[in-house]
Amino acid sequence: MIFTVGMLLLLTVTDLIAGLMAGTEPVVGLGGQLVQPGHAAALEVASWLSELPPMLGFTAIALLISVLSRSSVAGIGVWCCSPCCCKS
Repeated sequence: MIFTVGMLLLLTVTDLIAGLMAGTEPVVGLGGQLVQPGHAAALEVASWLSELPPMLGFTAIALLISVLSRSSVAGIGVWCCSPCCCKS
């Protein structure tokens, strides 16, 4: 779980650094509105934080599968094989 949160934090920081390197001009949003740089940074942080619950959920399920099967490969493999099983 610590690795998951650490990777999310790393992605958030690198995203913010890339935004700062791009400049201080307003950003054009998806609806065509201009978003000020400070507000855009806050939106970036909020969007990355919204990814935390699903990431922790997927990590918890992978850990559960790994513990139940006593195989670390099974925890990773469940996510590789699940798209094949979940097609409708």
